[in-house]
Amino acid sequence: MLEDINGHTRLLAFIADPAEHTLSPRMHNYSFEKYGINYVYLAFQINQTTIEQAVNAIRTLDFRGVNLSMPNKQVVAKYLDRIDPVAELANSVNTIVNDNGFLTGYTTDGRGFMNALRDRQVDYQGKTMTMLGCGGAGMPIAVQAHWMEWKRL
Repeated sequence: MLEDINGHTRLLAFIADPAEHTLSPRMHNYSFEKYGINYVYLAFQINQTTIEQAVNAIRTLDFRGVNLSMPNKQVVAKYLDRIDPVAELANSVNTIVNDNGFLTGYTTDGRGFMNALRDRQVDYQGKTMTMLGCGGAGMPIAVQAHWMEWKRL
């Protein structure tokens, strides 16, 4: 893989506090190599006091995007150009996409969860959802479920 990194390689990252525990670089870089995608995925230790500088670095270094974890996903929105409506309602941005310096924040937690239900043919429309031990993904899941129900009506 290292011999394939060149001037066209795009950067992606996980920014978190802590970041040492993540297996994301291993998983993503394996996939990029397997499918011949010219990207590299790194992990950076970024906390709430350095998140603004990290967002500026995304633009400056032309990262294609980043993933975030708590507590960064609740404070990053004010440094972005646009926030997806579900991410805004959930007050949670776990993915930033860089389109030529224009940074958009999304939450993929809820969409991923709802897609998993759909893929398993779980009929959730019009149903009551009970969530226990929600953690950082709980609010985005609840907001996404509500958003999908609202859009259906």
